[in-house]
Amino acid sequence: MARTYGWRGAAKAIGWDLLRAPANVVLSGATGVARLGGLAARSVGARRIGDRLGRFQILLETDVGREVVWRVHSDFMMIPYRQVGRANLADALFERFCLIPGSVATLIR
Repeated sequence: MARTYGWRGAAKAIGWDLLRAPANVVLSGATGVARLGGLAARSVGARRIGDRLGRFQILLETDVGREVVWRVHSDFMMIPYRQVGRANLADALFERFCLIPGSVATLIR
């Protein structure tokens, strides 16, 4: 808890994130319009342009968002995950699978 809500956790939200978050609110409108345009294009038969507009995303990545993604993968799901400057190699699912008698994982151990 202290790691998330303490001073170090709050420090992630200070800086460029203070500018990125409001910009994302504004840019989310453009993303929504592009996706609606993609839906309209697909409905009239322009599938390629519709698919491209449907995948359009212009939101800015924030430090807080990056930290949330890291925590979900490494702490909550406990699966291998890499980000710039850090990597989590723990794999709780594989470790659990290794405990099943007769599994392929127990044979290669």
